[in-house]
This record gives sequence, C-alpha cells and structure tokens, in this order.
Amino acid sequence: MARNPGLPRESGFSLLEILVVLVVFGMLLTGLSKGIQLGVKAVDRQGTALSERSELDAIDRTLRDLLTHITPGSGRNPVHIEGKEDHFRFQSRLPAAVALVTRDADMTLMVNDDHQLVLRWRPVLHETAFTDPPEPTDTVLLDKVDKVEFAYWAPDDGSGHPPEWHDEWLAPFLPPVIRLRLTFPEGDRRHWPTILVSPLLEQPGG
Repeated sequence: MARNPGLPRESGFSLLEILVVLVVFGMLLTGLSKGIQLGVKAVDRQGTALSERSELDAIDRTLRDLLTHITPGSGRNPVHIEGKEDHFRFQSRLPAAVALVTRDADMTLMVNDDHQLVLRWRPVLHETAFTDPPEPTDTVLLDKVDKVEFAYWAPDDGSGHPPEWHDEWLAPFLPPVIRLRLTFPEGDRRHWPTILVSPLLEQPGG
C-alpha cells in the first residue's frame, strides 16, 4: 500500500547519518587520546627535569659544605691537603647522616674509572689506634660524569708572582678560594655551574 505523502515522516536516523556520527566521534576520541598522551609526556619530562635539578642542588650543597669546613690545621697539627687538577684530598667533617663514630674524616673528591663523582673517605679517630685504620669508603655522589677539574687561587703574597689560578696546591695552608668544575658527556642535558668556595680559616668554636 502506498504511503500517504500527507502523513508526517517517521522519526529516527538513517544508516548514513549514524555512520557520519560514528566517524566524527572516532576522530574526536583519537584527538583527545593524542592530547592526553602529549600531556602525560610533558608532565613526565617536567618531573624528570625537576628530579635531576633537585639531585644536583643537593650535591652542590654537600660539596660546598665539605669544602667550606676543611680542617685548617694548627701549629701542632698541620693542614692535611693535596690539591691536584683531577682530585682534591683534604680533611673535613662528614654530613651528620653519614657520620657514625666521628664526623672528622680524610676525604678525596675524584671521578673514578666508572665516570662517577666519588667521595672517598676514612674517619679520623683522635684517640690512639691499636688496630689498622679502616679501609676507605667510596660514596658515589653523581653518575655519568665526564671529569672534574679543580683549581686553586693564590693571591699576591709579596713574592712577585701575580695572583692567579693554579691547577696544583701543595702548600701547608689552605688556598683562599677553591674552584670546582664538573663536565658531563656530550649530549647530556645536565649543566653544573662552577663552584667557588672559600674555606673557613677558623672553625666555629675554634
């Protein structure tokens, strides 16, 4: 029986209209998914950068504290120091979280064969020891380091030599300023500002 053209059209969508809606909906979901992925990657990158920055800041503070509080020595106890371009040996105080029996320790800052910035330390016991001294402990401060460079500032001491930086320090007294530079392998995104530290010539309470 023929449909009466005067009657209203039945409500609903045609198959073509449904397909168009599904295609548009799929495109919206795809765009939303990609946007979420980009947002997650951006958050991850930001979190990694903040973590690296926090790690470098903590190590920077540790190094500055160690070099600031180098034991200056006295008349009966001369300063223990050996400054080279690629390592620096000195006596200082350990962080409280590391120290067990005493905070005083012989220390050497260096980069080992595994390209790690290492603090090699051995506690200094003030009482007479009747046993062999303990083996030094290597504490890794930072991984993937290309090299460390030390320099030592010598002022004009009246000897006729101009004030300048030296890559070696063997004098029986502290250098006025110590410079520490860390470099990373090519392509490494980390950047370490040059550290300049003036050791305390007299420890608090000394």
